[in-house]
Amino acid sequence: MTNNTEQTTVDTLTGRGSHNPVSTTRFASGANRPTSADGVHEEDPPDGMRAGPAVFRGNARIQRISRDHDIRLTMTLKTAKNLVLSGMVIAIITITLAEASLRVLHYFHPLSVFYDDSYNRWRRAPGAQDMDIKLNSLGFKDSEFGPKERSVYRIVALGDSFAYGNVPYRNNFLTVLEENLARIGNFEVLNMGIPGIGPSHYLSLLVREGLPLDPDAILVSFFIGNDIAEGAGRRQHDSVIEHSYLWTAIRYLFLVRRFLENSPKIRGWDAEFYGYCDTCPTLEQSEFLHIATQRASIFFSNLGDTEDKVALSLEPIFEMKRICDTRGIDFFVALVPDEVQVSAQLAALVMQRGYEPYQQYWDAALPNRLLLKHLRSHGIEVLDLLPAFSEYAKEERLYIPRNTHWNIRGNELAGDLIAKWLVDEAGLRRQAH
Repeated sequence: MTNNTEQTTVDTLTGRGSHNPVSTTRFASGANRPTSADGVHEEDPPDGMRAGPAVFRGNARIQRISRDHDIRLTMTLKTAKNLVLSGMVIAIITITLAEASLRVLHYFHPLSVFYDDSYNRWRRAPGAQDMDIKLNSLGFKDSEFGPKERSVYRIVALGDSFAYGNVPYRNNFLTVLEENLARIGNFEVLNMGIPGIGPSHYLSLLVREGLPLDPDAILVSFFIGNDIAEGAGRRQHDSVIEHSYLWTAIRYLFLVRRFLENSPKIRGWDAEFYGYCDTCPTLEQSEFLHIATQRASIFFSNLGDTEDKVALSLEPIFEMKRICDTRGIDFFVALVPDEVQVSAQLAALVMQRGYEPYQQYWDAALPNRLLLKHLRSHGIEVLDLLPAFSEYAKEERLYIPRNTHWNIRGNELAGDLIAKWLVDEAGLRRQAH
């Protein structure tokens, strides 16, 4: 009886009940060591750690608190996930609607800022004012193109922003060229330059709009700075993101704001030229050097791909030559140098920014030599302006500061050099009347 009572007391204190298949055995020490059903002894829990009803209730509360915390955390994570997904859906819908709206707007009211692979992307509206002239009815920076007179030798001039002109019309090198030729005969030069185009566009422009003007000659201004890159398919507007109208609009607004904040025009341009300033920097130094550095890879002989780029860029030029030959039209090319080719100071800054390890491979005339070789091998009359511009640049500035284009003096020099070459070397004198 005593043993049973003692066992019941032990069971009560240790939390063991009849449901626990554990028996006890008396040891010499007087302690009871529990034995499991399979006969393996279990150690008694240390003093103070024996479980009781109060301990179990505390553990239950802890478990409930932990379970409630897990539930709340799970709900919070689900809520956050739903908010993120909802935000993404809203953002996608908003971006899609904005993109679609801008494309609809561009369809009804074409804007040059949006991607367009045609030569009309940067073509301005007919009649628009540009410094000292209103564009003609075709949107070119020239007087109206009337019917060709039989006694006139008509030259259609194709090119990019150099031909279009970043100076007043009366100072443009093609205007100067026409004035020089007029002194020896009945010549006219039609300026069909459009900013932002390249060799493939020159070809399209010739076929669609140049040939219908019944030209006697075609003059192509080939800019070393980016016509080689455009011909090789490496223009800065060819990336996938540039095809997004929304991205283009945001980028354009940012650039316009920055330009307006830093534009020399705000600081007072020459009113005589309707806002033109021949000595005012156009771009910030960092942006100007970024453009110059991007273009500079073709001037390093160790990079190895300049000749391939030149060959690709000339394919449309060769096709233009073929078209002109079949129609009895004279075909001329003038190579327009990049400022980095004629300015040792600018070349040094460009090399410091990204080409310092390759300074010994710098060859400013490399692309010009390759162009001359290929063009002459196809029987094309070509004038390289680099030697003369390099010489004159030692004494005077020929480019608008931080702009990449010729200033008034640069245009004047180019007009004089091209006129002299056409008359003295290209055989144009025989066309004079």
